[in-house]
Amino acid sequence: MSSSSPSLLSSPLPSPAVVLSKKPASLRAVSSGTTRRRVRVVAVAAAAAAPVSAASRARPSAAEVARTVVELAPSGTLSVVGPDGWPLGVGARFVTDAAGAPALCLTAAEVAAPDAPSSFHVEFRQSGARTPQCTMLGALTKPSDESVLKKLSTRWQKKFGEEIDQDLLYLISVDRVLHMEDFNEDGMWVVPSEYTSAEPDPLRNYAENLVEEFNSKSAEDVHRIYSIYVESDLQM
Repeated sequence: MSSSSPSLLSSPLPSPAVVLSKKPASLRAVSSGTTRRRVRVVAVAAAAAAPVSAASRARPSAAEVARTVVELAPSGTLSVVGPDGWPLGVGARFVTDAAGAPALCLTAAEVAAPDAPSSFHVEFRQSGARTPQCTMLGALTKPSDESVLKKLSTRWQKKFGEEIDQDLLYLISVDRVLHMEDFNEDGMWVVPSEYTSAEPDPLRNYAENLVEEFNSKSAEDVHRIYSIYVESDLQM
């Protein structure tokens, strides 16, 4: 799967630059060199504000991050074992159903084999950022329920701005889910029931616009906070 988002910050700010990440909170990660400083900034701000609950301080679960990755990514790689015994992987655009199961548009007959054991790999790439990803193991199924097909078609229209031939839609069951925070990091198996019941980041579709607006209309406020709470060599 190869999809890259635009620059994390397209609106220039006065020097020194103060950069707010457009990435949804569940996908953000900080380097070990800046973690301590950022924790101190949060602590100072929290001292003057209402107490923060333990739930709001908790990191998103692997299931929640995986759901967010799958919701944001426009395409992935479907892998099956062909009739000749060779593994075959093809790229495919997709949407998700209400439980987070990918619904793929497939035209290749050799991979569109119902009930065939399959895997579907999804990455969410951003320039200069980590690449969270997940791989789902399951089997392709052909949805036949008219209400399900209608909902998937509506989601396809909303995501890609075009109609979908319902005869080309296939669902992949979510029997196992492997989540990875980034390349070269250990993966974590997610319980399927936790994946399907998890809520993706509620700001996933709005984070980029919110940060863009804040950077363009409230740059002075950002610099004021930066100058009060943060050392001059740290970017936010």
